[in-house]
Formats: sequence, C-alpha cells, structure tokens
Amino acid sequence: MLKNYIKIAWKVLLRKRLYTAITLFGISITLMFVILISAFYNHLNAYESPRTKFDRVLSLTIVRYYQKMDDGKTGNENNSPPSYDFIKKYVKTLKTPEAVSAISFMPEYIDVYKNQKKTSLVLRYTDSELWSIADFQFLYGRPFNNKEFQNAERLAVIDDYTAKILYGTDNAIGKEIQVNNNTLRICGVIKSVGITRLRLAGNIYMPVTVEPANLSKEITGRFTALVLAKNKGDFKEINAEFQNVIKNIQLPDDGSGRNSLEAILDKGFFSAIVTAFNIPRKKLAHIIFITISMVLLFYLILPSINLVNINVNRIYERSSEIGARKAFGASSGNIIKQFLIENIFITILGGILGFLFAFIAIQIINASEYISATHLNIDFKTVVFGIFVSMILGILSGVLPAWRMSRLKIVNSLKQD
Repeated sequence: MLKNYIKIAWKVLLRKRLYTAITLFGISITLMFVILISAFYNHLNAYESPRTKFDRVLSLTIVRYYQKMDDGKTGNENNSPPSYDFIKKYVKTLKTPEAVSAISFMPEYIDVYKNQKKTSLVLRYTDSELWSIADFQFLYGRPFNNKEFQNAERLAVIDDYTAKILYGTDNAIGKEIQVNNNTLRICGVIKSVGITRLRLAGNIYMPVTVEPANLSKEITGRFTALVLAKNKGDFKEINAEFQNVIKNIQLPDDGSGRNSLEAILDKGFFSAIVTAFNIPRKKLAHIIFITISMVLLFYLILPSINLVNINVNRIYERSSEIGARKAFGASSGNIIKQFLIENIFITILGGILGFLFAFIAIQIINASEYISATHLNIDFKTVVFGIFVSMILGILSGVLPAWRMSRLKIVNSLKQD
C-alpha cells in the first residue's frame, strides 16, 4: 500500500507542476537556512584548533563590583572585565587548574600601512600561558616564553594573513612591526583564527607586560581569564577554590564600608551574563533553551501555514477521487494516511533539494571567506537535524489538509468536477 501511495504522489506532483515547484521551493529554502544555522552553531561549539582543549576551559569575563545597601538594593554597580593584576593575584594563584592565562577581553583595532594602503588589524595582549591552553597552529617560529614575557621583551606573534599583507610572505620571522609606538620583533607566525573564535581571534599577539597601561592595580580592566582544568570533573572544585579566594579579598574602602565583589568562572559567555545580571546559571540555561525553541518553532510554523494553504488547494482538486475511494469502502483513516504519506514524500524531496542548496551555499561561503578564516561543514548531527526538520515540516503541513479532506461527504465529493 505504501508503494502505491508513493506512486500516486509522484503522478500528482508531475500533473500539478506549479504547485509542486512552489511547495518544493518553500521546503528547500526553509531547510537550507535551518541547515546553515545548524552548521554555523556546530562550528561555534566545535572543539577544533585552536580550541581542542576548550571542553576543559572555564573563563572569567566579568567582575561585578558594587555596594550593598541596607534595603537589599545595590549602589554604584560596576560590571566590567577584570584587570590583568586581578587575574594575576587571584586566578593565576589557584592550585587546582592545570594552567591559567589572560588575554585582552575586547580586540583592539590598529591601522597599519603598506604601499599607502591602510589595513585594520586586531591586536591582542596576552601572556605566555596562552600557548599551552590554546593550540594555535604555528607555521613558522615559536611563541614568546615566560622569561621573555616577564622581561617585557618586545616580541609579537602574528597570523599568516598579517604576514602576507605586510611582507608578502608567510615567513616573517625576525622582521619588525610597529604597534602602538612599540617596535616589536616577530617570533612566530600562526595560521589565521576565524573571527567566530571570539576569545582568541586576532592578527597580532603581544605580551601584556610591554604596555604599562595593562599593569594597573585596579580590580576591573580589559582582560579575560582562561582557566584550563586537568579534567572536566574539576570545574566545581576550581570554582569553589576561586570563590574562597575572592571572599577574602580586601576591597578598597571608599568610606561606605559596603563594597562587595562577585565573580564566577564558567563556560563560554555564561560567565559574563551570570555575573553581570546576577542570574543563576540553571535559570539562564532554561531561558536560552526556551527562547531558541520558540524561535525554531515559529520559524517552522510560518512555512507550514503556507504549505497548508497550498496543500488544501492541491488536495481539494482531488475531492472526486476521495469520494470514489470512500464509495468503495475507504475509511477516513485511510484517506488521512494516504495524503499524509504523500505530503511527507514531497517534503523529503524538498529536503533533498534543501541539503543540495545548503551544500552549495556552504561551499560558496568557505571559498569566498566571507566569514574570515571560518570553515563550515555539514556533519552527521546537521544531517539528522535536517531530516528531523523535514519530517516535522511534512507532518505539520499535511495533517490539517488530510483531516479536512477525509471529512468530505461522499455525495459532495462526487459532485466535484
């Protein structure tokens, strides 16, 4: 019976080519965008170079510094990234982590000139521990080491994009580069890191100690701490140790005696949101999950409504066929089953086209490097998700028309031309 339903569906598709084209276009374009979004999401969360160890990394991106008022409210609140001095004193001294690094929170853009042409490059200040946490691919040379970092030696690691722009070659070892009135000697060249790696992406990496402004003794500043655990099971222990450390910090007294400090080591951007808005992590995770689910549901409902309208018109033209089948004993359940299978069949065809369009779009995106140094893929999870979306789309857009047509009376159905 299933084989017959599919044969009928195929004949109907060929007979009503306009409806078929509109339906396939709507399904394939919807699925293409879903696959692209899924591929981009997977890329953002992939543990690939230079993030192969980041399943074991916690970060500190925001320090909440405020006054506790008698009525329970807060006053003079400051939510800012920590300073390098804060990370050095209170994060790098933790015993449980394998390594702790500091890297500038927001990328700093600098302009360089070559042959009277200006190019904007991203500058990152960091320390020697970064290279043991993030596994950058060094094409030439090496990173600056701890001794060179402590001695504030004017060294820099650049990416291959910068090397080609400034020197016309990947190998720029030993050459000099001018950064913020500092003449730096290039000691290493790495493979470019895509801008989607927000905490690591940069064109030039130089020691924090070279720039005196980075060494302020303030609590807040412009850095992020990256904390590498020996294993993921150490996360709670690391945070407990960190909370014990900041609990005993002697805060500057401004006369109010009410100064308080909050900071959390957490995964990814959760650290910033949890601290800045004082939202429990579990509650935040629920909010994000519900929001994404509602957006996805809304995104699927809109094309489903359009497909319902098309399917109603397409199926209504076959009302005489429905009447004939009912006259020979077909039940409403048989009618619903037939049209639902037909709709799932056409949805699967649209899904195949959607995968094809998505594959072509991803190849174009990767080849054009529209998203700098970013390579998208359609992996197994994306395929499964795409098939799931296709099936949901087919069921959502097929149930109502099939149910509606199954309820037509035999006499009324046979009257239709």
